[in-house]
Amino acid sequence: MKRICFILFSVILLAGCSKSKTETLIDEVKQLDNENSVVDVLVSNLDPLGNNAELQFSVRNDKNGLEGDLIFEIIDEIFDLEEVTTTKPEIPEYNTGLTFSAQRKEDLKLYEIQMMVDSELKYVKLFNVQSENAKVDYNKFYYLTDTLKANIQEIINFEK
Repeated sequence: MKRICFILFSVILLAGCSKSKTETLIDEVKQLDNENSVVDVLVSNLDPLGNNAELQFSVRNDKNGLEGDLIFEIIDEIFDLEEVTTTKPEIPEYNTGLTFSAQRKEDLKLYEIQMMVDSELKYVKLFNVQSENAKVDYNKFYYLTDTLKANIQEIINFEK
């Protein structure tokens, strides 16, 4: 009887300590940086539902694109934002869509983050985060921080 109780306790303890699929995926995405990955950011115009994308331009995190950690600062901060729960944001006719497509150099694992920001950069709508073997749908609005606004604005203005 002691042995069965010990096994059950061990299983419950292990199950409680293991990370969820969402936490594991976010941890993997947050570990991306200039040294271990290549990221392309696709900037497009989207309708209010996030459909009908019209690609404006793309930029990569390299010497011919965005240098430094700008892209990775956005990726890192996007998961720590405060969700909009009190009022539903007004959705303008067109929004700016940002798709971060990343590939880890070591094992060539692919990741993608899809989001859109309103024209005034007050809110971001995070659609989903995915890898080759996991996908997490958010479809929620979040308040943008001043740092994130500035970083996103720099990407949006890159081609101008």
